[in-house]
Amino acid sequence: MTQITQHGQLGKDEYGYRIVFERMLRHPVAKVWDALINPEKLAVWFMKTELDPVPGGRMIMHFGDTDDTLSYGRIVRIEPEKYLEYFWENEDGPDELAVWELFEQDGPQTLLRFTYSRISETYTASVSAGWHRMLDLLADILDEKVEPTVQLHDGRQSEEGKELEKQYKAAFDALPQ
Repeated sequence: MTQITQHGQLGKDEYGYRIVFERMLRHPVAKVWDALINPEKLAVWFMKTELDPVPGGRMIMHFGDTDDTLSYGRIVRIEPEKYLEYFWENEDGPDELAVWELFEQDGPQTLLRFTYSRISETYTASVSAGWHRMLDLLADILDEKVEPTVQLHDGRQSEEGKELEKQYKAAFDALPQ
């Protein structure tokens, strides 16, 4: 794997590209888990999401853009306060796979490991930069550092987002083919 930052490791396998983020969050597992599955909390750091948190449960994600774009997912596996796995349906290629793992640490702290895989080559940089920004927002909101004010999926991109996307593109381009 190629390391892009202290938070992301890039790779490629027979299913496509993947990125693995690890974040140490200064909060108990229960609080982090709630932010991952509670629709009210998801709407703050991710996007408005309807979900049935059981294996096979559907997810409907609202991008909040001017077209009111919807995206769909299906929960594969869920172990409360430990593990969440779902496919994010993709019209342009294979369904992408999201895996959230929570590990209780002393403090109380939580090690969050997030793996997003089966990414099409076309979207490696933008998807990775997007998740990077959302994980930053999740941490900031858990830490009560920021108020959510920017819809991440409205088509606008900050200078930081543009720079992250350039970095991820360069890192993915450097992976062995």
